[in-house]
Amino acid sequence: MADDHDEPDEIGSGEIESSLKNLIKEIPAPPGGALLKTVLERRGIRGAIRRVYNDPLENYAQQHIFPNTPTDTYWELFRAANRHLRAKGHMDFFQVAETAAEIAEAEGKDTQETTSRHFALWADKMKATTGSFSIETAAARFIESADRLMMILNENQEMQAAAHAYAEAWHWFHMELYGEHELAAKGNEALHSLEAGRQARKDQGALKFGIIARAYADFASGEPNEAKRNSAKHAASAIIDTVNKAFVEPPYEFKEIALGTLTNKMPEIIRDYLAQKGAHK
Repeated sequence: MADDHDEPDEIGSGEIESSLKNLIKEIPAPPGGALLKTVLERRGIRGAIRRVYNDPLENYAQQHIFPNTPTDTYWELFRAANRHLRAKGHMDFFQVAETAAEIAEAEGKDTQETTSRHFALWADKMKATTGSFSIETAAARFIESADRLMMILNENQEMQAAAHAYAEAWHWFHMELYGEHELAAKGNEALHSLEAGRQARKDQGALKFGIIARAYADFASGEPNEAKRNSAKHAASAIIDTVNKAFVEPPYEFKEIALGTLTNKMPEIIRDYLAQKGAHK
């Protein structure tokens, strides 16, 4: 009798089925210029644009002008989770961490372990209060898990980047395996057929906020002058071209933002950036 381990684990071909197709379109550039072609790719709710130049060095440079890495996604999620919890009247990451530090000091206990336990209790209470599937619980679980992971990784940026990349790969393959990408694409089509509406505008606002925040983070990391980094007017002037370039291109295709509007948004962007830097030193 054959050992159970010799039996196949899956029935069928193992192929993951999906009605979604990869749509790739190449648009040739006018002859004689540095640009060779523009490549547009879309599948379901995902989209990307890539410019191909005649010079390989230019292609390399373009990849680093406005990168969108898994670590960028992590910071977008971190900001969004905190903003949502604050908007709903709950404690955010910074308030929970501060409370945990005060408890650890008062009880003479290890700050990191006390913080981890406090975050776990906070997330459990959020679940009991708002429900297992609420946005508040999802935001709290994300913050709790991220804090624990960053503590274990001990500020090793290479390991943190690898963890972010793994989380993003897990997310997208999970979406494919369970058919969630296809369902999301169908939902997206239905949303557009209803002319988006107020919720879609809120979602669009969150995406715009994330683009601006990434552009500011890139600017701040290369600006040695603290006064200029923390000046809403100076920062807005420095990043507006980068922001509008990201706004108007696929997959977003937003309208350009005016300098005055961008300047008004910068105080919150700068405040969140400084808070994140302070929390993850």
